[in-house]
Order: sequence, then structure tokens, then C-alpha cells
Amino acid sequence: MDAPAAVDLRRRRPDERRQCPGRRGSGLAAGAPLHDIRQGLRTFTTSYYLSPGRLNKAEVNGADVFVDYCHNPPGMRELGEFVERYAQQKERSVERPVTRIGMIGAPGDRRDADIMELGAIAAQHFDVLFLREDENLRRRKKGVSAELLAEGVEAAIADGARCRTVVTVLDELEATRDVMSRARPGDLVVLCVDQHAKVVAELEDYTNQAGAGSRTTEWQPGDPDLDPREMSDQAALQSAQDEEELRKVLEDQS
Repeated sequence: MDAPAAVDLRRRRPDERRQCPGRRGSGLAAGAPLHDIRQGLRTFTTSYYLSPGRLNKAEVNGADVFVDYCHNPPGMRELGEFVERYAQQKERSVERPVTRIGMIGAPGDRRDADIMELGAIAAQHFDVLFLREDENLRRRKKGVSAELLAEGVEAAIADGARCRTVVTVLDELEATRDVMSRARPGDLVVLCVDQHAKVVAELEDYTNQAGAGSRTTEWQPGDPDLDPREMSDQAALQSAQDEEELRKVLEDQS
């Protein structure tokens, strides 16, 4: 089982570590007993159930897999620092190099320069990069965001970045499957996702293990209160509603 995030702060990003004292203070101000606050901090983990999209960890066929919402350059810098620390610690324990595989994507409404920078930063920390796109392209043409990411990655490689292999798979779930087919026991895999619930459901299909967020079935026990597939359907519905609202706003403005 993963160490509680409140204890193993190396798993947390610097901005999240800084939030712990504030959350503790908020609890005291709200009248929560000190014992309850301590217990909450001791038992809080970066699991899918407690903190979806925040460095959720799973072991899939011997590979350490992290799922995160990272989608911009500042976030990738923080994530890259985590990758460096985690890989170095793992290499000391296994006494061999650890292959780092990343999957990244950028929202289509970001500046070209920001998308390219995201790719360039990621290239510093991963040996293999899979480039994907969000389901909602945000008015960009299909493939353009991935092309910009690739430009940033290739420019960084030309300047001596770590990355040696770049693969473009636009669909997020297809990219996830390709990443996991490439991963080997002992590898470090980081999936920067858009549709978190769908990706987690895909990983659970690989592991066939009960986990927070998995629906109980006749063959597999799990958490009956949180179904990733149901959540992904809800997210798709919300995305469609957002698209319709945006379309109406643009029509009113034209």
C-alpha cells in the first residue's frame, strides 16, 4: 500500500505540500477536533478515490504507473522534478537504469508557444514520449496541438534532451494502450490525462484488481460507490453541454 501523502511528502508537488498547513488551519477554524485533523492527514493518500488526477499510482504488470492532470509548462516542471527523484530512488533499489515513459497532451486553447514549451520540458525527463490530444480540441484542427508538442520535443532533443523516442497517437485511450504495451516490469510510466476516469478504467482492465473507483461485478470485487465508466459518461455529457453553451455564445456574438 502507498505511504500516506502526509508522511511521504516526496510524492507531493511543492505547491501541494504548501497547502497542508492551510488545510490544517481551516479545519481548526471550522471547529474540527485536533485528533480528527491529525488522523485525516495521516491517512490521506494520492489514491484515485481520495484525490483523482493527483499523481494516482498503480502497479500494472510490474511497471509503476502514475496518472496526473498535468497539462501546462509550470505543472510539467513540477512533475519532471518528481520523475527525477522517483527514478533516482528506484534505480538505487534495483541497481539498473529505469526507463521513463510519458504520455502528454495540451489543451487546444493555449498559445502555440506554451504547447511547444510543454513538449520541450517533458523531453528533459522522459526517454519515450507519447503525444495525444484532448477529446475537446477547443477549436483547433485535429492534430495541430500534437504537432506543436512534437515541435517542442524535437527542438529539445536537438539541444541534447533525454528523450529519444516520440510517438503520436491522437486518441487518449489508444495512446494509453500503446504506452502500456510498451512498458516493461520496472519501468516508470506517467500518464498526463484529460479523461481521467476512462484512463483509470483502462488500467483496471489491465490489472484486474479491485481498486478505489472500480465497480463491483460478479467476477471482480471493488468499490460499488464510484464507477469510472459511469463517471466518464457523465464527463462526456458535461463536455457536450459545455460545447453547446460555447456554440450559443459564439452565435450570439456573431
